[in-house]
Amino acid sequence: MERGWPSQLAAGLEQMGLPLEPERQRRLIDYLALLYKWNRAYNLTAVRDPRQAVSRQLLDSLSILPLVAGPRVLDLGTGPGLPGVPLAIVRPQWHFTLLDSNLKKCRFLRQVQLELGLENLEVVQILCSLSTQELARVISWMNRATGRDRTWCRRSRRHDAAYRGWHGAVCA
Repeated sequence: MERGWPSQLAAGLEQMGLPLEPERQRRLIDYLALLYKWNRAYNLTAVRDPRQAVSRQLLDSLSILPLVAGPRVLDLGTGPGLPGVPLAIVRPQWHFTLLDSNLKKCRFLRQVQLELGLENLEVVQILCSLSTQELARVISWMNRATGRDRTWCRRSRRHDAAYRGWHGAVCA
């Protein structure tokens, strides 16, 4: 763990107007520490500079919190759990399903789930092709880098779910 992470996180949360208890802040930092520990062997993130980790991974993920509707959220192509894991930490009353096709990323996410005790998190290794029945259980879905926002917006409307794209698309 980088020594500056806790203070960077506290400052960023204050700037965002997102008050979090110290326990939740500690869990976010623990997640980041796991991410960088596993990244050495599994190449989970392209962000190599630990000084950029808090802003580029935690705060970036938390920035969409006001746009995400619970209580059931689907994170498509989650990669190393961004934004799903940080959101699951700050919204423990919601259920998050994290989908990714990459086995090593899903292994990492299961370890995160175990070590951080995230009972509101479900990790699924599968390609992102969901049935109507599966989509009926989802209130809100998001993705960071899996295809075109326009396609996901159409699917959202068809299934009466809200979609939050990382590139500015918000469809409800």
